[in-house]
Amino acid sequence: ESILKQTYKNIEILIIDDGSTDGTDDFMKETYKNYDNIKYIKQNNSGVSVARNRGIKNAMGKYIFFVDADDTIDKNVLTNLVDNFDENYLIGVQHCIYKKSQKICNEYKYNIYDVDQYLKNVFLGNTLGVIWGYLFDAKVVKEICFDTNTYYMEDTIFLINYLKQTKLETIRFIYNDSYYNYYVNNESITNSSRNIIKKCYSINYSFSIIKELTDGRYDELINNDLMEILEKEMRLCKTKDERKEIIN
Repeated sequence: ESILKQTYKNIEILIIDDGSTDGTDDFMKETYKNYDNIKYIKQNNSGVSVARNRGIKNAMGKYIFFVDADDTIDKNVLTNLVDNFDENYLIGVQHCIYKKSQKICNEYKYNIYDVDQYLKNVFLGNTLGVIWGYLFDAKVVKEICFDTNTYYMEDTIFLINYLKQTKLETIRFIYNDSYYNYYVNNESITNSSRNIIKKCYSINYSFSIIKELTDGRYDELINNDLMEILEKEMRLCKTKDERKEIIN
């Protein structure tokens, strides 16, 4: 609904249903059957990266903008992004995070970052290395796609890959009342021991890919980040053997 309310109307909406079992398909087919610009695609549950790649493959537009299923965007987001799009930099909007009854609206310290400065902030934990909130060139996105071998930091891998492929040196954020609204859903996180171990393998894989993409320029920051994350996961383990596996 928030996408349909956009002031920018020349949009194609691709909804990728990743194996839902809650009647989403019936709801979609009935509620939006008269919308020519909505394309609904259902697939077997395969994960977020496969779902996003499916959307990328089927996208017909000049630009691509990602919206997660439980988030919303303010009505002027796409207008502001399209009006300010430039092939010389990556353009993005500010975001608000909703956690239970708390709302935190992020205001970046600067509206212009060079890529080196931006990536350092990502690895220091000061900036989210995510793909929502940015307007991407569809031609480039179709060449990259998402890494389906991991389900942790796949956003960051994609973002770094995009910046590397485009050779962009600058990221710009729009300062006004148009926000991407991110809703934290803790119920979607499963902390069983085996899931923690599986997640740690995914974390390790993702960081190794990020190191390759950044040509070793941020290895010290990345290693510190990796250690902090693995230590946090280790505390959730219930047995010594599980902790040993993470250490190894």
